[in-house]
Amino acid sequence: MKKLFRLGGASSVLTALLPLNPLSAQQAATEAEPASGQRPMNIIFYLVDDMGYGDLGYLGNRMVESPAIDAFAAESSVFTNAYAAPESSPTRASLLTGKNPARLHLTTWIPQKGSRKASEYKGWRVPEEARGVALEETLISEALKAHGYDTWHIGKWHIGEGELSPRNQGFNSDTGYWPWSFPRSYFSPYGLQTLQDGPEGEYLTDRLTDEAVKLIKNHSDRPFFLNLWHYAVHEPLRAKDSLTAYYRAKGAPEEGKNKAVYTAMKHSVDENFAKILKAVEEAGIEQNTVIVFFTDNGGVVRHADNGPLRQGKKYLYEGGIRVPLVIRDPRHPGARRIDTPVSSIDFYPTMLEWAGIDPAEVDQHLDGVSIAPLLRNEPIADRTLFWHEMGAFGHGPATAMRQGRYKLLRFYARPADQQYELYDLSQDIGEQHDLSAEQPERVKQMAREMQQWIRDNGAQLPTRVAAGTGKQPGKGHRAR
Repeated sequence: MKKLFRLGGASSVLTALLPLNPLSAQQAATEAEPASGQRPMNIIFYLVDDMGYGDLGYLGNRMVESPAIDAFAAESSVFTNAYAAPESSPTRASLLTGKNPARLHLTTWIPQKGSRKASEYKGWRVPEEARGVALEETLISEALKAHGYDTWHIGKWHIGEGELSPRNQGFNSDTGYWPWSFPRSYFSPYGLQTLQDGPEGEYLTDRLTDEAVKLIKNHSDRPFFLNLWHYAVHEPLRAKDSLTAYYRAKGAPEEGKNKAVYTAMKHSVDENFAKILKAVEEAGIEQNTVIVFFTDNGGVVRHADNGPLRQGKKYLYEGGIRVPLVIRDPRHPGARRIDTPVSSIDFYPTMLEWAGIDPAEVDQHLDGVSIAPLLRNEPIADRTLFWHEMGAFGHGPATAMRQGRYKLLRFYARPADQQYELYDLSQDIGEQHDLSAEQPERVKQMAREMQQWIRDNGAQLPTRVAAGTGKQPGKGHRAR
């Protein structure tokens, strides 16, 4: 049963990505005005699946052509330390609930019906996870809808099926909805109950965007929240033949990083982002629409470009959790480079602020904070960020935390004296030099805080499987 609403009433260094023109006195006064009292902003959330930290032109990729996103980044706020969970389901759950996935018991991907997911990793049993975001949670879609917003979901969901689908979680539409991790087909016929098939061979990324454009063009006078979650660039890799051939001729490899078919999929993501920008412009709503470009986790190592970061999807190293984020708020124009660490848990309170909603009016615990102040060159308080990954793959079940420049990781399936790794991200973004042996006191201090966070959030932990039995031993073997 759904909850009811309670209706009622560290410094960051922000340096310009590109040279900015000095603000006039009038512009400066406008920048200083609080968002309260203004018309609630439309919100477009453009989410890409499995795209890495170095996968686009503005991030340094020289193979892909991504002019729309690059131009958008050149005139918007670019976040260099934006974080997600290392997998799809946890990120999406945190984005819509404002809670850390560990609190939701959603710390790995939700498997399709009938599919088997490994439950053990090197003698450790991973905990049973939730099958989606519970109805008791008040999603941001529900909070916005209760305050007069039209709410539209288009595309991938992957945080529940049946009664946990978008229409039961505050969305008025669920076009192209499919509960699992990748679509039945990237080309029509799609086989999706929520999307009528198009002409044979029509590309899903194009079609989903076209559906979003229709909603933008025909929107009412009410503010809207468009949640456009593309399936691209998730495997299986499928792109238009013409684009794949183009990148093959340009020199993209058949396998490995920036492979031709993967780069072609990214190209389509950019083309469709351009469609959204054009639709907003033609509808005359640029000045009251916030647009967010984000990805749900790092790229798959075998074909994505995660830039200088270590590993990728499914890992708690930076390559798995640090992702592209660009936001354009027309009330605070101009290019900004924002180095303050932010997280997917922050979008909920941020969207509440954009909508002019007091968080106290919404019956939902929030782990995140609004990052809207960063867009107007104001700092947010220093804090520690945490990640909890309980999947039986990659490095196995693990917890990580970032505290200022330092990042601590704990790997539960390793011997007790080898479980922790410590990195100084300000000097070692690629996490190549483990400082745990050099700074044992810092490790102890951060480990204590990590353990307290685990207790406070009710985070589930792996358990040791007794050798030769497949059964769990006593409590003494539980990770502590």
